[in-house]
Amino acid sequence: MTRVKSFLKMKRVGRTDRRYPVVNKISIWLDDHLWRKDWLTCIWVTTHRGWIRVELELHKLYWKYVNRG
Repeated sequence: MTRVKSFLKMKRVGRTDRRYPVVNKISIWLDDHLWRKDWLTCIWVTTHRGWIRVELELHKLYWKYVNRG
């Protein structure tokens, strides 16, 4: 929703000539009760059909913090 609001504001001001927003990267914001950690490389996310496992693509900076001890 944040990206849509930003796009509509930019369109009103005239800073874009596209008819619709383009999303290159997807990010998901979840409340604490909607997900749980399963070790270091995956999480469980709740959906309307139950819990599903999602493997994470982790960055080098993540491993730097994890290995810090």
